[in-house]
Amino acid sequence: MKNKKNIGITIAFFVISFLHAGSINAQYTQTIKGNVYDQASQDKLLGVSVILLSTNPTLGSTTDNDGKFKINNVPIGRYDIQLSYIGYETKVIPAVMVTSGKEVILNVDLKEAVTTLNEVVVSARGKEKPLNSMITLSGRSFTVEETGRYAGGLDDPGRLVSTFAGVSDGSLQSNGIVVRGNAPFGTGYRIEGLSVDNPNHFAGEDFLGGGFVSILSKQVLSNSDFLTGAFPAEYGNALSSVFDMKLKTGNTEKYEHTFQAGVLGLDVASEGPIIKNTNSSYIFNYRYSTFGIVQDILPDETGLPVYQDLSFKFNFPTKIGIFSLWGSGGLESYKSGNELDKEKEKEIIDDKSSTGILGLKHKLNIGHTAYISTSIGVNASTKNNILKNLYTDDIYYWDEKMDNIYGKYMFSTSFNQKISSRLFVRTGIDAEYLFYDIKNYKSNSRPNPMVQLVNHDGNTNMWQGYLQIKYDLLQNININAGVHQQHLALNNTNSTEPRVGIQWSVNNKNTLSFAYGRHSQIHSLNVYFVEKSSQTGIILPNKNLDFMKANHFVFGYDLSISNNIRLKIEPYYQTLFDVPVEENTAFSIINLIDLNTFNKSLVNKGTGRNMGIDLTLERFFENNYYYTITASLFDSKFKGGDGIERNTIYNKKFITNILGGKEFIINKKNILSLNGRLYINLGNYISPVDYSNQTNQSAYFETQQPTNYRFDISASYTRNREKINTTWSIQILNILNSKSPMSPTEDLLTNEFYYKYESVMLPSLSWKIQF
Repeated sequence: MKNKKNIGITIAFFVISFLHAGSINAQYTQTIKGNVYDQASQDKLLGVSVILLSTNPTLGSTTDNDGKFKINNVPIGRYDIQLSYIGYETKVIPAVMVTSGKEVILNVDLKEAVTTLNEVVVSARGKEKPLNSMITLSGRSFTVEETGRYAGGLDDPGRLVSTFAGVSDGSLQSNGIVVRGNAPFGTGYRIEGLSVDNPNHFAGEDFLGGGFVSILSKQVLSNSDFLTGAFPAEYGNALSSVFDMKLKTGNTEKYEHTFQAGVLGLDVASEGPIIKNTNSSYIFNYRYSTFGIVQDILPDETGLPVYQDLSFKFNFPTKIGIFSLWGSGGLESYKSGNELDKEKEKEIIDDKSSTGILGLKHKLNIGHTAYISTSIGVNASTKNNILKNLYTDDIYYWDEKMDNIYGKYMFSTSFNQKISSRLFVRTGIDAEYLFYDIKNYKSNSRPNPMVQLVNHDGNTNMWQGYLQIKYDLLQNININAGVHQQHLALNNTNSTEPRVGIQWSVNNKNTLSFAYGRHSQIHSLNVYFVEKSSQTGIILPNKNLDFMKANHFVFGYDLSISNNIRLKIEPYYQTLFDVPVEENTAFSIINLIDLNTFNKSLVNKGTGRNMGIDLTLERFFENNYYYTITASLFDSKFKGGDGIERNTIYNKKFITNILGGKEFIINKKNILSLNGRLYINLGNYISPVDYSNQTNQSAYFETQQPTNYRFDISASYTRNREKINTTWSIQILNILNSKSPMSPTEDLLTNEFYYKYESVMLPSLSWKIQF
């Protein structure tokens, strides 16, 4: 109670002090500018009308020959921005925040109308449609602002999307996500069109597929898409969901800077023209964890996660297209325990890892109806981990040791052709040259020598190709169809994957949709190179494993209750097949959480099934408030190597989110934002540690952990001054201090693997200045 009282006093002081801080009735303004393109051809549009709704007098502009527009002297606040053009569907971008510290830059595409020559007015408010027009169902965009505004977001896309229907987070200390009952490792990541490995600090430490926090700071991240099933043909090597992330293009006319200090780290960001009057620009952000600063004055073995990251993008428009050089990289370490204190420390952990991504993108418009986008890049990561345990003879022995290097060179190109206002075609190729050096060891019975699990280095390649079309059969019916092909040279395996989506706008309020997709994913390289002893020597029993595959069926009903309230219902059914399992045991890779000591021989004989319904009731931001209510009912099953159907670890069965927020305008220039989120989900199922133990196998995955109730809050106060703004913000995860899943725990006596529930509150306070 005392802890809760102190937090309440802190929040009250925070609010009152900043309300008093903004008492000068000055009116500050800012500039809104951007570019407008044709959605299919990416051709610049001349003469588009851009106006700010509900302004008196009306503020607006018109795009020039280069598709650019600029609106000067816009009073600070939030605006709905409408873009209209003869022969195109009108688009409204809602609730755009305008502050005094940074110009607002928008890149907007408009869809050409199918039949009429007159101006077409179509509601396109909120997040009704993802950025990628090929997505029919189970996809939505998210904005950079939402990662900071939504309670529980912690400026992290991984945590933000856990508020979406069908998505749950793995634990309080991880941003790993479970989508429609699928394992977190089924998520695919794309940045600027390149498929990349898990871009998180401490990737896979808690949940395979998650991490602690993204290496991409929101200072460089642009609006992006998140898909939860039945993806279009251009997305490959993902089973459950896809992050399709974009980076901002820096301001081409003005230098702008950001500094942020908070619990999660110190950020320094800057953007502006590289050479003025050339439309070239740069943007970068460097972040160093606050834990790292604290760690410098504490003993090395304290056990705080230390990380740093750098992200950047350079943009160069030329006569032969636009070139973009971008990159992101992170370093992290975690050290816990002191070998000198044997009375207290039973376990020693020394964990170091790194990741880096570098890409070069070229985009070239061909006439007014087509464009080619080509990227090359490299993605590499290292992981060094040592785990020691105290043995009965009072000596520490190595229990686990990892020394791994993974990487790949990437090439991606796509050709995009707008054939008519009805027909659009996209086709492309993705090629990856993978290299690796993996050394994993484990001591099975201390103090005996460590057993070699994986010791392999080499290279291979993977090819993906796709063709997809979008055809507007009628003005209110469109079809997305395509095929994706995937090949892994390591074992010469292939996967052919048809995809289709149909959408019917019955009227202005009701939309029906259906989507189907076959999807596949390669396994972690650790799995392929597990070593076993035989009479002829060391063998690799998993090297010829096929892709793990799934069929996704999704139906959708979308009801526009009013101009800013939407109800969305999505029933779905997924079948998983060719799932790697261990013969004659309950083990299935579907339930794999930790790869560090994995050493099982597998065969592609397992199956799985996910079915459920996702519901979303959303009021988009208008009149200074918003709310979203999501609920997911689902059932997730699998069959292991023994052919018995069981619950997956992630079969929570029920998830719900209730979130909302309200903004208060203070003195016509400062903004107080209050947000909250109630998150409820049933617990994971308890799995065995040792599947080879034949005792009581029939009871595996029958015990469900407790229901998790969590309430998160966030509050921020933004003060606008002439050409500068500052924001104080506080986010508190689990403010009621309820018990939440935290640490993965093995109980060797009961043969159980489960998540330990702890009463942990995670506060994050930050201060940001933009100028």
